[in-house]
Amino acid sequence: MNCYLIDDEPHAIRLLTDYISRIKGFDVVGSNLNAKLALSEIHDLNNVDLVFTDINMPDLSGFDVIEQLPDHIKVVVNTIDSSYRQEANKMHVAGFLLKPFEFSTFQKIMLGLNDK
Repeated sequence: MNCYLIDDEPHAIRLLTDYISRIKGFDVVGSNLNAKLALSEIHDLNNVDLVFTDINMPDLSGFDVIEQLPDHIKVVVNTIDSSYRQEANKMHVAGFLLKPFEFSTFQKIMLGLNDK
């Protein structure tokens, strides 16, 4: 599964990249700190299956990103604010990661993606 990472914090991108590299069948095909640029890259790549996005970002919110993604792309929200969970669930995201999260929590979300 090809993954794309959107987060305005470089350390979050690094952590997700590390975690994804530990799970067979998942690869990072791109990442960006800027959500607007990320959307453009995702559309250009045309091979993204899964997007990890933060919600509270300066240029475009993660919810705006989700609304502009093609329907076939699954989304996992990774955010520090638990109050976004309800809205994320309304948008039918495949997973919700509350920062900071451990690898075991991440792994459970990833292994459950094939069921959704």
